Amino acid sequence: FRSYMAQPYTFHIADNSSRLLHNTTSEVVHFVNAMLGMVILISESILFIVAIFFGALLQPYLIVFILIFGSISGVGYRYRIRQILDKWGVERQFNESLKLKQLQQGFQAIKEIQVTSTEGYFQNRHMYYNARLTDILHMQAFFQNMPRLSIEALAVLLISIFMVFTLVEGNDFNKTL
Repeated sequence: FRSYMAQPYTFHIADNSSRLLHNTTSEVVHFVNAMLGMVILISESILFIVAIFFGALLQPYLIVFILIFGSISGVGYRYRIRQILDKWGVERQFNESLKLKQLQQGFQAIKEIQVTSTEGYFQNRHMYYNARLTDILHMQAFFQNMPRLSIEALAVLLISIFMVFTLVEGNDFNKTL
């Protein structure tokens, strides 16, 4: 907000106030969610490193294979999902700005809207952008959680494979655990 207030008057004439409102209100929530994701990533990375260390002690070749396979799969998945999430992020910002714009226009011109009986038009426009925004947020939330669920499922599969290899080689499973 401070940086917007320090801008010259020409900036405010040229820029849409609904976009400024959007940037000062909505984007903060998304920034906090990104920071929370980083904390989760760090804690799970520590657990992953510990698991890799102990796995490397018991089955070093298998762990190398698992790491290479997992890395290639992860990079490909991340590249594809990142493109989709970026596109939805732009759509989300666009729809949030238009939703705020409709609200501002409706509140600023409430007298004219009521006199001309065009409340329905403004309500429909607001509901349209709100519905689009809700759809995008649902899709983003699903696909942002998808990598974590996929990695957890892959981890269970790889741990199972690891245990099978350990048993096939004739190692005592109780010693492995």
